[in-house]
Amino acid sequence: SRHCALSAIVSETLYSHGDNAAIRYHYDDLMSSYVCETVVMMVVGTGMSQDDYETLSTNISTKQPIITVIVDHFPGFFLKSNPKKFARAYEQFMEAIQTGNIVPICKGRAPKKVLIGGHSTGAVAALGAFAELNPRPDGFIGLDPFSVDEKKVSLAEDTPALLWGFKEMTCQVKIQQAAKAAYNLSSKKHRIFYRANNADGSFKHCDFTTHGCGSACPLGGDGSLVPQVAKSIQSFVRAVKKGSFPRDRFILDDTNTIDLFMNEED
Repeated sequence: SRHCALSAIVSETLYSHGDNAAIRYHYDDLMSSYVCETVVMMVVGTGMSQDDYETLSTNISTKQPIITVIVDHFPGFFLKSNPKKFARAYEQFMEAIQTGNIVPICKGRAPKKVLIGGHSTGAVAALGAFAELNPRPDGFIGLDPFSVDEKKVSLAEDTPALLWGFKEMTCQVKIQQAAKAAYNLSSKKHRIFYRANNADGSFKHCDFTTHGCGSACPLGGDGSLVPQVAKSIQSFVRAVKKGSFPRDRFILDDTNTIDLFMNEED
C-alpha cells in the first residue's frame, strides 16, 4: 500500500511471493533528484516485520538522498538470521531497482552506494551473507546484532562498519555476542561503535523499533535513541561516500549516555 507519511516522506510495502520476502522503503520526495544515489537496507530483527521500523526509516531518509529499505526475508518466521534467504531478497531488489518496478522514481538510475545491515538476528543474516552478495555492499550497519560468532563471520578489511550496542545486557542479549563482537571483527581503519549506557534500564535491545518487541522486550527509553541512530547512519553514509572517517563527524548531541569508540579504540 502506498501513502505519504509526515513531511515529504514516501513509503511503500512490497511483497515478493516467489522468494517469500517483504520490503518496505522510505524516501524523501523533496530529494527526488538524488534519492536513488544511496540505498540503506536493513534486515528486521527477531519476531519483527518490515512495518516495525517506521520511525527509524523516516528519520534516516528525511532531507537525505537516501532510500531506506526494511527487509523481512522470512515473513512469519520468528528468527531472522538466515543469510541465504536475505541474499536472495537483496539480489532480487538490486536487480529490479533500476527497472522502476520496485521503486518507480529510480527507474534507470543505479545506486552509487549500498549499505546493508539490520537489527538483532537480522543484522547477523546480513553479516553472514555480506561476502557473497552481488553487487557487493559498500558498508555494514549493525543495530545490536545477535548473536555474533567471531569465529564464523567476518568483514573484509576494506568494509566500513557502524555498530550500535549497550553497556549492560538487555532482553537476554549478551553484550559479548552482540555489537562489541561485530566491532571486534571489523577493520580498525573505519569502524564506529556507539555504546548506550543502559545501567538504569533507560535503553533496551528493541529501542530501534517503533513499538518494541512485545512483552519480551518492550521499549526502554523515551524515544531519544532512534533520532541519534538515524543521525549516525546519515553521517556514516556521508563518510562512506567520501572515503573519509574523521571522528568529529560522528560525535552526537548526547555524549553523557552514549559512548563513541572508533578504529583503534577498544
